[in-house]
Amino acid sequence: MIKKREYNKALKTVKEYEQQLLNKPVVIASAFGFLWWCENDVDHHRWIKAKNIDSACKKFISNQPKTIRKIDYEVQNGKKYIDISERKEFHHWL
Repeated sequence: MIKKREYNKALKTVKEYEQQLLNKPVVIASAFGFLWWCENDVDHHRWIKAKNIDSACKKFISNQPKTIRKIDYEVQNGKKYIDISERKEFHHWL
């Protein structure tokens, strides 16, 4: 039999989980988020786990999507955005 205290704790946990799904974006601290578009102007996200922006860019280039037409000039890392517009490897997609 479940106690009232355990029931209330479970309700609180479920409520916090639902709020998390509704309000907060997915943020992975050790990952870099690339936003890119394909030929039909459909946007896509790709998260790459890396230690720094240099290795994240190398991994993205080595596993680049075949349908990529344009890439966003900023890469998301946690709650920060890193400008990649000066990098040579991305010039033909910007």
